[in-house]
Amino acid sequence: MTNGRQSDYAAGTVAAKLNAAFNESYTRFLLQVEEALTRTPKSLYPAILEGMHNLSVTAAELVSTPVEGDTAGRTACPSSERLE
Repeated sequence: MTNGRQSDYAAGTVAAKLNAAFNESYTRFLLQVEEALTRTPKSLYPAILEGMHNLSVTAAELVSTPVEGDTAGRTACPSSERLE
């Protein structure tokens, strides 16, 4: 799958759960980077180190997960959606 969105994954599927976890980590990462760039510069390194690690672990699992019901045999992809 390319340019996937959370809504592309059927609720309750492994892909939907992993993508939701990715989006939560992605949002937290963006907030940490914003904090570092606007208020606390010393927090940038930990934000990148921890945030990018968490994202890469979840993304790797997500891209190896087949999209349920997809007859083309595609695998899921992170949607990188910032949550409100």
